[in-house]
Amino acid sequence: RVQKNRCPVVQPQEPCRMPACSAAPPFSRRIWRSSPDGAAVSAKVAVGATSTSGVSSVSACLPRLLGSSTSARAQLRRAGAASSPEPKKRVDSASAQAPRSGEPGDPLRAPSVHYLSTKLLEEVQAAGFSRKSTIYDIDPSIIRKRTAHDRCPRDGREGAAFVDVLRGADNAGRANFMLSYTWGYSLGDIVDALVEYCQRCNLDMRRTYVWICCFCMNQHRIQEAISRGDTVPFDTLAEQFSSRVRSIGHILSLMDSWRSPRYITRAWCIYELYVAMEANCKLDVIMTAREGRSFLRALITGDHGLEELWQALEQVDVRKAEASIATDRESILQLVEDGPGANALNQRVRSKLQARFADVAEQEVLDFQRNHPSCAQSCKAAGEAGTRISIMLMQMSEFDRVVKLSRYWISRLKETCCEDAPVQAVHYTMMGGALLSMGDQEGAGASLAQALRICTVSSSFGTLEGAHVFRLQALLLGAQGDVEGGLSKIAEAYAVIQKLGATESKHAANVLTTMAVFHSKLKQFDLAALHFQKAHDILTTLGRFRTPFFARLLTLMAYVDVKLGYISKGLAKCEEAHKKLVDTGSVETSDGGHCLALIAWVMAESGNTKVALQRSLSSLQILENSGMSETVQGVESMLSLAHVRHRLGDLAEAESLTRQASRVCSSKGLSPLLDLAPVGFNI
Repeated sequence: RVQKNRCPVVQPQEPCRMPACSAAPPFSRRIWRSSPDGAAVSAKVAVGATSTSGVSSVSACLPRLLGSSTSARAQLRRAGAASSPEPKKRVDSASAQAPRSGEPGDPLRAPSVHYLSTKLLEEVQAAGFSRKSTIYDIDPSIIRKRTAHDRCPRDGREGAAFVDVLRGADNAGRANFMLSYTWGYSLGDIVDALVEYCQRCNLDMRRTYVWICCFCMNQHRIQEAISRGDTVPFDTLAEQFSSRVRSIGHILSLMDSWRSPRYITRAWCIYELYVAMEANCKLDVIMTAREGRSFLRALITGDHGLEELWQALEQVDVRKAEASIATDRESILQLVEDGPGANALNQRVRSKLQARFADVAEQEVLDFQRNHPSCAQSCKAAGEAGTRISIMLMQMSEFDRVVKLSRYWISRLKETCCEDAPVQAVHYTMMGGALLSMGDQEGAGASLAQALRICTVSSSFGTLEGAHVFRLQALLLGAQGDVEGGLSKIAEAYAVIQKLGATESKHAANVLTTMAVFHSKLKQFDLAALHFQKAHDILTTLGRFRTPFFARLLTLMAYVDVKLGYISKGLAKCEEAHKKLVDTGSVETSDGGHCLALIAWVMAESGNTKVALQRSLSSLQILENSGMSETVQGVESMLSLAHVRHRLGDLAEAESLTRQASRVCSSKGLSPLLDLAPVGFNI
C-alpha cells in the first residue's frame, strides 16, 4: 500500500517501509491507523526530532492560552511552553530529516478554511458541541481526544498536533495566513470571519491555510508541561513566537465585536500586532458578516452609530491591555515602547480598524440595496444608508469611495424612476464635497450644479439638504478666491437652518464652522472666534466630540486664538485636537494632515519650533501620500512648513516653499482660506 509513497523520515527517494519491516531505521518508523472518516492516516515516528524552525511546538501556543481569566489557569497555560524533559534518543542524521513544506511535522502546517468550515464544524456538532462553543470548550474533547493516540511527527511520541493528522491538500498545507485571536472566541465566529475574508478577497478556501495555534500546536505537550509545572522565560517565548509571525508574514486580526472588541484588551494579541508591525508583515482586520450587518444597522438608524464607531476606536490603547500574568504585560509594553511606541501602535491598529469599517460599510450598503430592489425601498436605502455611509467615509477622508458610492446611487435612482428626487440631490452634494476635497474644482462645480438643479425642480432649497448645498458652494467659491461670494452663500445656508429651527443641530455647527473660516480670511477674528465657539458648544452638547471633524474644529479655533494673541489657549486646543486624531485613528488621513499643519503653525508661533517642524513635515508627507498636495489643504500645509522654516531662520527654504505653494495656486486656480504664510511673504 505504501510502496509508491515518499518517506519524509528517511530519504525522499526511498519508499516507506512497513512498521513490521526489520530493515526500517530505529525510531523512524511509520504507524498507520484510520481516521474518523475512514480514510487512511499516518503519523511519522521520529523520536527526538526537533522543529527545524527552532520554535518549540508548545511555546508559540502560550499567547492564546493566556486568554483565560483565572490566574491558576494562566499559570498552568504558561507552563505549557516548556519542552519535555524526557531523554531523547539519538536519530541517525543520515536517516532523519525535516518534513517537506506543509507536510505533517512542518511547524507551519495549517488547516484550510475549507476544512474548518465543513468537516471540522460537522465533527464538532456531532460531538455535542455547537457553533457557539469556544476553543476552550472543544480543546479537551475534540482537539486532544481525536489525536491522543497518534504518533507526533515532531517528537515521535504519542499524542500529535491536530493539524498533523489531517490529510489531503484540500484540508491542510503550509500556512499563508496566521490568525490572531483569543481562545474565548466561538468556533462559529472564527470560521465565519475566515470564510467572509476568503469570499471578499476571492481566495480559494481549499488552498487558504490559516495557522491557528489551537490546531497547529501540540496540545498534549502543553498538558504534560502543565502537570510538571514547567515554565519558560518571557524573552524566550517572545522570540519563538515572533519567529512564527515573521515566517508566515500575513496576519489576520479577528475582532469579535465592533463596539467593544475583546481582542484589543489582550496584551498578547497586542504583541502579535507589534511583531507584525516591526517585521513589516501584512496585517488585515477581519470580522464576521453578522458584526458587519450590526454596524450598518447602527449607522443608518441614527447619528449614534457614528459616535459608537469613534468611541470603539477610542478604546484601542495598548497601555490598557491585560494579561493574566502581570510580568508578561509589563514585558510586552516595554517591547512596544522600545520599538514603535504605544501611540504609534495604537494609531496603526486604529487605522486598520477604520479601513475595515469603511470596507464593511460600503459592502453592506450595496448588499442592502440589492436586497431591496423596488423603487420606494431603493429611495429609502439611498436616503438612509447611502448618505450616512458617505458622511462616515468623508470623515475618514475616503473621498474616492464617496465619489464611487454617490455615482452608484445616482445611477440606481435613475433606474428606479427616482431621478430628480431630493435624495438624488443629496448624493450629488456628497460627491461635490468629495471632489472639492480632492482638488477637482471643475468636477465639484458640476456636481453641485446638478444638486442645485434638483433642489429647484423638487422645491427643496428650504431643507437641510439645501443648506448643505449652499455650504459646499460657499467652500468652492472660497477655494477659487471669491471670499465675499462664499460668505454670502454661507449666510444663505444659515438662514435656512434658522428657518427650520435647527440652530442647535450638527448641521448648524457645520455651517457656523464654515462661516467662521470666511470671517478669519477677512481678518474678522473676533467674529470668527464667536462662530467657532458656538459650533464647539453645539457639538459638545450633542456628544459629537470624538470625531475627526471636532479635532479639525479645535485646530481652527487654536489658529484664531493665536491671531488674537491667546497663544496658551491655542496650544491647549492643539494638544486636545492631536489627542482626538490619535484616539480616532485619523492622524494619517488628509484631514489629519491638515490639522497637523495648523498645529505646527501654532507651535511655531509659541516658539516650540522643534516639535513644529516635526508636525509640519508629517503633515506634508501625509497629504502627499493621500494625493492631496495640489489642493487647498496641500497648499496650506506647504505654507505652514514655510512659516516654521522662517521661524527657524531658514529664509531660503521658507521662500522656496512659498513659491512652490504659489505655483500650485496659479496652476490649479486655488486660494488658501487660512493665512499661514511667513510674515512678509505674499501668495
